[in-house]
Amino acid sequence: MADHDTVADQIAAALQPFRDRLEAHQAARADALRQLDNVRFREQVGGSLIKAGARPQTLSYLLNNAAEYFEVVDDDVRAKPQFFSPSSRGCSLEQRNGCRDPRGGK
Repeated sequence: MADHDTVADQIAAALQPFRDRLEAHQAARADALRQLDNVRFREQVGGSLIKAGARPQTLSYLLNNAAEYFEVVDDDVRAKPQFFSPSSRGCSLEQRNGCRDPRGGK
């Protein structure tokens, strides 16, 4: 039994550098995805704000405040669950015209 524990410990020790590298890559990937979501958010919300008449010099302020109410879900910007329009519940920012509520409403 002692030999089995020693072999298992040796295998675990040999695998640890690979586990560490995998963990580091997963963390880097998660960070890259967060950055990509931030870019998508700023692009979609910023575009909508400009179309609605916002001045370019106010975008930074407006986008920072909009982050409290919107989030990126499946590559789409949507209102956070606690902040939604009853007529556009579950719709992305880009789909809000003519979007149907996935729960059966309009």
